[in-house]
Amino acid sequence: MMATEAEANKTLKFHQVKLFDNYNLAKLSVVPKLDSSDKPTTDWLIEAGVISLAVQANASAQSAGLAENVPNELFIPDQNGQLTAQSVTVRIVEVGEIRTVAHLVANEDPSSVDLLSYKNRVRPVNGGNSVGNARYNDAGTFGSVVKLRSDDANRYFISCWHVLAGGSGVTGDALIQPGRLDGGFSSVDIIGTLYWFLLNDDFDVALGLVSNPWQKVVTPGYRGFSRFGTIPVSPVVQKPVTKCGRTTEVTTGTILSTNTSVRVAGYPTGTRLFLNQIETTVMSQPGDSGSILFHSAEMAPVGLLFAGGQTRSYHNNLKVLFDTQFGKRRVVTQSGIDIELPEVIFDGL
Repeated sequence: MMATEAEANKTLKFHQVKLFDNYNLAKLSVVPKLDSSDKPTTDWLIEAGVISLAVQANASAQSAGLAENVPNELFIPDQNGQLTAQSVTVRIVEVGEIRTVAHLVANEDPSSVDLLSYKNRVRPVNGGNSVGNARYNDAGTFGSVVKLRSDDANRYFISCWHVLAGGSGVTGDALIQPGRLDGGFSSVDIIGTLYWFLLNDDFDVALGLVSNPWQKVVTPGYRGFSRFGTIPVSPVVQKPVTKCGRTTEVTTGTILSTNTSVRVAGYPTGTRLFLNQIETTVMSQPGDSGSILFHSAEMAPVGLLFAGGQTRSYHNNLKVLFDTQFGKRRVVTQSGIDIELPEVIFDGL
């Protein structure tokens, strides 16, 4: 029983709504089967991450019709939406609960913040440092400086909705660096205001408008490394990746899936289901939301970290975000090619 990536993607899309009625199910990912050398093959699976294997394996509850069990295979639909006799293998793993990784509940004492850590006050600030909305006693990660092609006078920065906006955030809110949890105060630590935000099935993202003169407030680049690309690219399964964030600083991992549906706890309205996400090996802890994910070799941006669990981290797809949410503008390149590019771009050195 073998399936192509396209068949696995189609099968996930067809079955996922019904499967997520199962509250033990945390995520579904389309992943390649690995060979004995851990190299991806042409056979693709759907990996089902459950909160508890004990619940999945509860035979007595299954016989009573009470178990929240996930099937070991899912049938592939045809072009008319009818199920065929062909199926995709389902691999079941325990991942625990998956949550946003910014709204902290740990008892961190701001007076104990290490001045050399990514939680301190930095001017001008760059990617990887602590940031937050002045309304909340929490902290996330300042992702990156960005700019608009139509506005060279100002600079903006990207992070997550639940870092910069949260439940009661409104346009114009004061944004502070570091976040309140790390000792930031609205009276002295404002770096800008909340400019734009979006929370939907695909994205948990927000932009801040940097206070002017922006050159004294922010600088392009990242605290953990100096070499980086500025153009989002499509993520590639099994590629090594790197990020720098407020809590775990510089970490590396591997892309496991570029098509993951994941149920994430920690939002004001409760748990939310996100589709079309990037899944990596675990690279994060609370406070890392907003970190930019890079393909390690060329340091090209691919993701925006927003959630994590015991064994995995999850990221919005940056190329899709920039292409679909940030408008388009005609640009003539240095070589004279006339192309259409996103209005929002990463600011380079």
